[in-house]
Amino acid sequence: MPTVSRWAHGGVEYPLGSSTDNSLLQDADPALFYALQLFESVLNTYVGPRLLAQAAREGFNFPSAVEKVLHVDPTPFLLSDQARFPLFCLYRREESWTDHNASFNKDASIWEWAYVLPPMTPRQIEQLHPIFRSVAVVVSTFAMQSFDPNYEDGATLRELSGIQKMSAGTIQYGNFEKAEGVGGWWKAVTGRLLVVERDEIVREAFDPFEGTNIAIDATDASNDKVVDFIEAETQPAPTIESIAPASGTKSGGTTVIITGTGFLPGREKPRVLIGGAYASSVVVTHSTQLQCLTPEHDAYPTFVGDVQVINPDGQESSVLGEAFTFTTP
Repeated sequence: MPTVSRWAHGGVEYPLGSSTDNSLLQDADPALFYALQLFESVLNTYVGPRLLAQAAREGFNFPSAVEKVLHVDPTPFLLSDQARFPLFCLYRREESWTDHNASFNKDASIWEWAYVLPPMTPRQIEQLHPIFRSVAVVVSTFAMQSFDPNYEDGATLRELSGIQKMSAGTIQYGNFEKAEGVGGWWKAVTGRLLVVERDEIVREAFDPFEGTNIAIDATDASNDKVVDFIEAETQPAPTIESIAPASGTKSGGTTVIITGTGFLPGREKPRVLIGGAYASSVVVTHSTQLQCLTPEHDAYPTFVGDVQVINPDGQESSVLGEAFTFTTP
């Protein structure tokens, strides 16, 4: 859990506000909110005209390629006969979290989507089923592209919602079979998306690190945007001011506190060199302080060694010369 009063994950800042003019979905899950809007827009733009023309020939008067969107599993709505068609659904299925670096974590989640047509006769299924292939292509393409020039002036999902990366997964055709009691069969195309979002500190409230993280998009010769072309960190190198105590036995195991700046906490620990050997049990207690156990050393009768810290990102501190003395018991 974050230890600060304000923090952000993706496009959401916590604590959540008690009241806004937005829907709860937009405030609590803007990633899903804006992704639903994007997919609704591109389906209407790139699939809609052909779908509506063919559907009219089969007796359906669809007002648009997407008449209703849902951010939950559509099954209860279908069984309760409360859905409007064509129906596009996008919802979270599972999620996992991983440490990324000191200032934020990433989480990867599996989203499922479904595009469902109303109960149809076998003849209508035969005529309309090919449209599912185009739906799958459009959803998969714009999931990975994460923007469309016709939607929000080409703003990316990253800019709108905090989604860092989205990729398309497996597609299945023909789900939602028999529509009991309505004289037809539901047909649908369904798929999965892998979505990465980012958890980061709100720096106005907590600023243990100077520097930040940057992401750079690129544009190729055809003016297509390559999202996440470069992602880099601008955390500064650590520094060391002092070590205490400044001496311990050559057998090692002395607990020392190193004070400085830019130490990176997280699952990957910094490495600490004392007298040319690595210390053990390194724990970063703050960006300005870490604790460790001194290594063994072949000192006789004493040896005065240098101290250096190497962060997980590979940046090294300057050497604090002759800062720790190994003594013979």
